[in-house]
Amino acid sequence: MTYRISSFVSKFDFEVLGDDVLPWHFVVEIYQSEQTFFPRVFRWESFQITPTETDLEICEEKLLVKDEFFDWESIVGKNEISVKNSVIGAIKEKMGLE
Repeated sequence: MTYRISSFVSKFDFEVLGDDVLPWHFVVEIYQSEQTFFPRVFRWESFQITPTETDLEICEEKLLVKDEFFDWESIVGKNEISVKNSVIGAIKEKMGLE
């Protein structure tokens, strides 16, 4: 069995204004495991939720979902600042902002 024990270090919000009408809003959590730091990246998404009963109205909800568009596990660093900067750089690159 392989396991990794880690502790939560910090959390920050990052908003990207792209070509879309609404900005992309990311939440980045940084954890420490022994001598390395690594991120978990989430983003706010809006979803239309349709109830199973027909007399109820469709509602739109904002949910925080784990971001799967990038291999975030490949980002590791010796401190939380380097991990934060790597995450911001990767998001900007993916969104074509660099």
